[in-house]
Amino acid sequence: MDFYIKLYIIYNSFKPIVLVLYGGVYVIPSMKNIQAILYVGLPGPYSGNVISNIISGKVNPSGKLPISIPRSVGQIPIYYNHKVGSGYYSNGDEVMQTIFSGGYIDESYRPLYPFGFGLSYTKFLIDDINIKDKSIKTGEDIVISCTVKNIGKIEGKEVVQIYYYFKDAYVIRPNRQLIAFKKISLKPNEEINIIFEINTKQLGYYNEDMEFVVEPGRANIMVGNSSENIIFKEEINLVGEKINILGNRIYSAKIKV
Repeated sequence: MDFYIKLYIIYNSFKPIVLVLYGGVYVIPSMKNIQAILYVGLPGPYSGNVISNIISGKVNPSGKLPISIPRSVGQIPIYYNHKVGSGYYSNGDEVMQTIFSGGYIDESYRPLYPFGFGLSYTKFLIDDINIKDKSIKTGEDIVISCTVKNIGKIEGKEVVQIYYYFKDAYVIRPNRQLIAFKKISLKPNEEINIIFEINTKQLGYYNEDMEFVVEPGRANIMVGNSSENIIFKEEINLVGEKINILGNRIYSAKIKV
């Protein structure tokens, strides 16, 4: 009981608090007096040293959330790759929320912290994003390039994330899927170029005939540093014939730095 009394006094004393979250997903009902949140998952026996190094500034944090953290239990289940029409959002665009689309009337429908989110003690600029060809044959590569620059004052790491949404499927597809990512370490003012080569065989799904295929059609490519912080979005076209890739699937992108 004494512990909870002391915790209550600290929480209401207006002193800066760093909240360290262990384990699974938590609903955080109030951010009063909380200056920072460190989500550590299940860090193991050396967690004390690791956490203290991050809080003290000896280590610059660079992790990204592998989950979405809800605003309340009423948002559960919540995850970044919603099926289109689920009522949360569509490809980062604001949509009208109604009782028929699953929207909320008392809070935002967006998560408190989205999949892929994570802060650093420095800042990065993702720029010069380019898709080599907007028309790609099924079975060939989507080539995306960008530059990343550390515009802060200390060394740090950033994760560039590529998301994908196929518009012309005859079955319901997720509003976005993470298809490639790259973590890079940069010194202050250092800039680097990254090239992603994403084969379309990585993007297959089961169609209405239960064939695992890549089909021609329109798709959105999105680039950002979280599933919500999308800084670039452009439409491409997959052209050619439908190809069945069952047993011939590709699971990861080729990345050049």
